[in-house]
Amino acid sequence: MRPSFVVTLQEDSNGNLLGQLSKASPNFKGAIILRNLEIDLGQFPPKFDTRERAADYGRKIRAALFKHPAIGQAIDAVYMAHPQEPARLMFEIMTPTAESLRWETLCDDNDKFAAIDFACRVGRVASNSAAHDGALQTFSWPLRMVAFLSAAGISAKHELKEILATVEAISKKKLKIECTIYLGEQQLLDQLQDEIARKKRPGITALPMPDSSTKIEAILTENPPHILHFFCHGISSAGVQHLEFATINDWDLGGATGSSRLAIDRMIRLEALTHCWLTVLNCCEGAGAAEQTYSMAYQIVVFGGCPTAVGMNEPIAASDATAFSLAFYTKLFEILQAELGGAARKPTKLDFTPAIVAVRTALHELYETQPPEAFGRWSLPVLYVATKGLEVQRIQVDEEMQKEMQKRIDLVAKYLHDMPADTPDDLRDRVLAMLDQNPAVPKALRPDRFGSFDRQ
Repeated sequence: MRPSFVVTLQEDSNGNLLGQLSKASPNFKGAIILRNLEIDLGQFPPKFDTRERAADYGRKIRAALFKHPAIGQAIDAVYMAHPQEPARLMFEIMTPTAESLRWETLCDDNDKFAAIDFACRVGRVASNSAAHDGALQTFSWPLRMVAFLSAAGISAKHELKEILATVEAISKKKLKIECTIYLGEQQLLDQLQDEIARKKRPGITALPMPDSSTKIEAILTENPPHILHFFCHGISSAGVQHLEFATINDWDLGGATGSSRLAIDRMIRLEALTHCWLTVLNCCEGAGAAEQTYSMAYQIVVFGGCPTAVGMNEPIAASDATAFSLAFYTKLFEILQAELGGAARKPTKLDFTPAIVAVRTALHELYETQPPEAFGRWSLPVLYVATKGLEVQRIQVDEEMQKEMQKRIDLVAKYLHDMPADTPDDLRDRVLAMLDQNPAVPKALRPDRFGSFDRQ
């Protein structure tokens, strides 16, 4: 049995960081008692340019966590887990202070990193209040992916190459996937469109980068993807966080910045995010908390309702972004094929933490010795999941029918959720009866009388 733990991190009124072991398998005495972790890691952002510095930071993380006896026992279990069943260790973030710390570098006194040397599935839980958290999502083939690839001054050539390679590889294994790619570089766009015209890229659509945030929002609203990928710059100005894209005109003029900006505050209001399984921010500071606000990845999960998001703790090199995409999507598509392939089955809980393990392993192998100042780059990708995770039910209906069914489910759930608490059960049941219309919604996909999807 795989050991699995959730460490919840919050802050008291005096700014002290508190921790508890909120979920554990196996259980430990005193797990849910909140204790002061008395953590002070000094310099921020920390330097992980050598193994020694990364290990020193990771040991301090361990020492702080061991101030809670039950958490200490959980960490011991992480290090004693069977190699074939590495542990899953999640940190539930309830304060920007906790988000700014690099829990992923957890290290023991023998300089062994849990995430690297023991392949521990280290991730973060975005303490979630989004209305759709825990909603069972319907799915029928094909898997839909949308990628926006255009960071001013950084060619998407290699990023595009790896995404195309992973999509092509999994397509050959019979996973049905449709990938739409938006590009800001005319040369890359022309080349890809030519390959598509010559039928060399089945399942791929290539389009120019939209020149405004409203157009990006419209694209996502019209046909929400299962996987949403951004290769761009992440910026924060006066407390406002944006994703910045370079249009074809920006590239032609040689602009140092992109003219198309999508504010995270606007993005998280898109209902489309609640239908998206995963958002990847392969960009600068996508997971780094700025100015005591939560990171973009955190907000996409908590406020946007997307069950999973990946971001970067700090600016990364384009070569690292490319290495990330190759390792991440190779493993991610393997997970999706294994879990959703074959005949339609009962609801499936999807866990993408093995994909982030694959990324960390690849970056660690790439930079373990050369160049030495790059050692800690494996700790930069951060994966966030919603409190209740992602559960998918594959159904045998065509795509249009699935959209109509999902729309009805969402409408009914919201209506029930907004009803007064004293609404009679028979009236609530009449609203639920809308789900009996053809095509009838399977029982497993329906909310309860109060619009909740909580199946725990």
